[in-house]
Amino acid sequence: MISNIFNNNIINFKKYKIVIYLEQIHKEFSGGAAEFESRVLKGILNTIHGDKLYESIEFTIISKLSSKEIQKRYYPEKSIKFKKFFFKKVNSNFIKKLVSIFGNFEAEKIINYLNPDIIISLGPYKLKTDHPSICILWDLSHEDLPFHKEFRIEGELQRRINRFELIKKNASLIIVGTDYFANKLKRFGVASNKIFKIPMPYMAINQKDKTIKSINLVKEPYIIYPANFWSHKNHYRLLEAFSNFSKSNNEIKLVFTGYIDRSKSLKLQEYIKHLKINKDKVLHLGYLDKYEYQTISSNSLGLIFPSLLGPDNLPPIDFMSMNKPVALSKHEGHIEQTLNQCYYFNPYSIKEIEDALLWLISKEANYNGQSYKKEFLIDPNRYGQELIKKSIENLIPEI
Repeated sequence: MISNIFNNNIINFKKYKIVIYLEQIHKEFSGGAAEFESRVLKGILNTIHGDKLYESIEFTIISKLSSKEIQKRYYPEKSIKFKKFFFKKVNSNFIKKLVSIFGNFEAEKIINYLNPDIIISLGPYKLKTDHPSICILWDLSHEDLPFHKEFRIEGELQRRINRFELIKKNASLIIVGTDYFANKLKRFGVASNKIFKIPMPYMAINQKDKTIKSINLVKEPYIIYPANFWSHKNHYRLLEAFSNFSKSNNEIKLVFTGYIDRSKSLKLQEYIKHLKINKDKVLHLGYLDKYEYQTISSNSLGLIFPSLLGPDNLPPIDFMSMNKPVALSKHEGHIEQTLNQCYYFNPYSIKEIEDALLWLISKEANYNGQSYKKEFLIDPNRYGQELIKKSIENLIPEI
């Protein structure tokens, strides 16, 4: 299909334009969204770099990072254009609207100026534009967890409802990671021809580094949970289960990573004390860069992942790529994402989480981690290739 498009003589009459839109990549502490954008952008840049197939396409990256920041972090690609935005039309107030009169500070205004053939939005982001667009969607959290205040209060519920309705109406194509979620979107009224599946990409290099600076973990084995401290990540049930688990497994530590604000950190320490867990057995390492994350992960006993929300999450596939045991919440999407090769448990059950911790230190878990069928896993480069391929297939030749 791609070769047919590029062999068509009509291509010579027009320079195609594709915009890659990023909304979270500048927020390193924001969790999975920023990390996902980072991986996919790297995969896209690796795909188009130096390939003559893409010479007839002008790519422009729009984000809140400057061109120098993107080139420094991801690729010193001089042929790619960059545009920095400061706010979106949907979030603008009177002052922002006034400022936008004097320059291209608004994402939608930049897009309209560029007049692209396709916008690739690397996340579930609401853009008020009629240009053909591809949007990546990974959950409907407000529908899956209707009692969680983090998806409801302070206008959050209406924002999420409005965002999904706009994406459903405006997006030309919606990329999902699982058939489970594709079927769910169909039930919510998304036409099947507007849905395409590309499994989420893992990070991964199995880096064995026995000297972890400033973190005394190697002397004692540990289980890890890399997740920001949001309520749907279920840290408190995990701590209850770990409290029971520690009574007969005192040598094992529980390691948390991810952003946590001061008030939540104090509550965490209070809860650890309340559960009478030795404070040295629960460590919170905060935000880790990619190298630190890979090092800490590859030296762990395995991943415990009691998140209440799916279907797609990055840590399970990261740990599978490193042949590490994975125990995660029994969500239908999780089972599909990991090809039913991990240990699954009810994340609302303290007893089942405790059993999952016990499984992670067993010989069976170690064997399981070494026996994954990993051909279904895709890395960022392959994800970038699939995404660009799907975009090019939908370019419309015009004179």
